[in-house]
Amino acid sequence: MASRRLRNSGLVAEYYRNRSTDILHANYSRSRTPASFNLKLSRLLGQTLYTGNASGLSSLQLNIPHGILFINGKMICTDTANNRILIWNKIPARNFIEPNIVLGQPDFNTNGWYSASSSTLNNPYSNCASDGTFLAISDSCNNRVLIWNQIPTQNNAPADIVLGQANFSSAGDNRGGAVAANTLSYPCHLCTANGKLIVADLANRRILIWNSLPTANGQAADVVLGQWDFNSNVWSTAQNLTTNIEGVATDGQKLIAADKGNNRVLIWNTIPTSNAANADVVIGQSSFSANSSGASASQLYGPTTASIHNGRMFIGDRGNHRILRFNTIPAVNGASADKVYGQSNFSAASANAGGTTFESGFNEPSSVVMTDYGLFVCDKFNNRIIGYLTD
Repeated sequence: MASRRLRNSGLVAEYYRNRSTDILHANYSRSRTPASFNLKLSRLLGQTLYTGNASGLSSLQLNIPHGILFINGKMICTDTANNRILIWNKIPARNFIEPNIVLGQPDFNTNGWYSASSSTLNNPYSNCASDGTFLAISDSCNNRVLIWNQIPTQNNAPADIVLGQANFSSAGDNRGGAVAANTLSYPCHLCTANGKLIVADLANRRILIWNSLPTANGQAADVVLGQWDFNSNVWSTAQNLTTNIEGVATDGQKLIAADKGNNRVLIWNTIPTSNAANADVVIGQSSFSANSSGASASQLYGPTTASIHNGRMFIGDRGNHRILRFNTIPAVNGASADKVYGQSNFSAASANAGGTTFESGFNEPSSVVMTDYGLFVCDKFNNRIIGYLTD
């Protein structure tokens, strides 16, 4: 079964050489991993060993993965430096499983940098968003968001809608002009809930909200957060102004945003419906006017991603190479996390926990998703997706 699924002969040989070694290594690694890491391994994709971190181009390798999504039993990954999206039609039940679909490239062994079109991608520094029907992705270096009205079932399927540009062949920052409600500049993470589409527009230092899924190319957003209006993109640190929003997440009620440049995460208790709405809570800082970095249970350093699951909040604290878990979504400023993953304690902050690549350390976690299947992390510079069972 395995040899039928592994089309690259070199990787087939590597798989059979490493399969028993991988199992032994995983068992040995679990026995040596400090209990304080709080992680139990469940899944590894992009590498054959937990000590591996090489990038690559094939159906079984990754090159700076940046986002993961679980929807309708599928797993969808943004493989940023390979300029593609990978779709597994079933969530992988074991390591070393090939995806079924690739978007942005004609096949799994191509990484072309093409002119902007409805079927090409250029450095999608993003996760994906879906309600189970449509699929949306930020095509970051093309300064646009692409929407497929149905989750694709064929390789290299063209998108149906483009946002941030007037057409599929354009790629200019803010359409080559000034920032506006219908422009984007290096968009990153995005999310959806209650029919809304929410996009972190990184270089414009703002969040854009479409109150319903756009149906026309270049459609303008309805609400802007992080700036006073749609025509501003200033750097700031305030309750309603932001510096670099990279990650957004929602549970359908609250909106959470990772303001990387201000070393903080902002929480709105309800998804705002008016421009420049004040956030209700700040995490990583004691007040909305502070922006210092640090490593402790209540500090952050360049957070880039967040997720919510069953009332708990998870933050990818990129600069501290860790994930923080809050057992409830905080209601007060500067709240401390309840648990840290990827480091042995809250004050540790080195890549791979100060050592070489291993199964419980991270090198800039770029996406964290807690699901009923466990905690999944895009471990960016270890070029892998790694899954854990957690308490």
